[in-house]
Amino acid sequence: YMGITRMSTNSEAALISSNIMRLTFSSLGIGLFIAILLPNVLVISEPIFSKFVNTFIWTPLELALVSFVTFVLQQYALFGWFQLKRVLSFAFTGYIFGKLAYVALYQIIFGQWQYSNFALFVISNIVYHLGEFSFVCTCHLVELTWDSFLINQSGLYMVMVGKGVLEYTIEQIFFPSIKKPNLLFMIPGLIMTFIGHYFRLGAFLSARSNFHHVVQSSKRPTHVLVKTGVYAYSRHPGYMGWWLFCIGNQMSLQNPISFITYNLASYTFFSERIYEEEKFLVYFFGEEYIQYKKQTPVGIPFIEWIIHRVHSRRGEEPLGDDQY
Repeated sequence: YMGITRMSTNSEAALISSNIMRLTFSSLGIGLFIAILLPNVLVISEPIFSKFVNTFIWTPLELALVSFVTFVLQQYALFGWFQLKRVLSFAFTGYIFGKLAYVALYQIIFGQWQYSNFALFVISNIVYHLGEFSFVCTCHLVELTWDSFLINQSGLYMVMVGKGVLEYTIEQIFFPSIKKPNLLFMIPGLIMTFIGHYFRLGAFLSARSNFHHVVQSSKRPTHVLVKTGVYAYSRHPGYMGWWLFCIGNQMSLQNPISFITYNLASYTFFSERIYEEEKFLVYFFGEEYIQYKKQTPVGIPFIEWIIHRVHSRRGEEPLGDDQY
């Protein structure tokens, strides 16, 4: 609904948005009514189904899905198959995230302490992917697709996530004693993860439409150099936040191998990505960006030195000054 409202440019579109809002809340109300009434009617009239009702129908997420299906049908009637496919892909992903979050929270509150760090890892990743999607929905609506979740952002990222989960699983099975959550690793890891989310989401809020998931090679008329908010502390807070989020997760999971490989992969990627991006930023903003770069660090330890070493060895020109 938010997306359709923001795309409304005339009275007819605004009227459609208004009707969708009414239909959505109506379907939600009907869904909630069914959620409350139907299970109790079934339990009273057919006691044999009580176990089934309590374990499946009564689950709030499945019940919320009923009301959403009504909304999906309304979307299809108003906007056709293309819009319906997008809505379904978003809804299904959100539903899976919701189920995973429910299981993870249950594990943390009522489950075994042995697996609490993995449950926190799941929640942290859900926050990350939902944050990426929400940013695109808010600031780059016309580009919104399922890929905006950044689940499949690159082959290397998917390999690294899978490797971290695999390492945790193997060590949990064969060496459970070393996988018992240790607060000496969990607390620093959680702090790093929290700070990472703060800077990543803070970059979205500070830069808004000036932030983009893809390096921009041309300057848009509305493109400005943001130096406030988290950009006052890091000139690439999105990258710094992503790095802290990743290695903080691996520290919390007590994955020594993945902690090292995540750092190696991150530094390799950022040594190229930051240099490429700053070439365009110097071209876009000239002396203003050069002065900002001198005054504001990236925030990832040693990355500026690594960028300077890597690209000076290739004989590539420094970006506006002779040192990083």
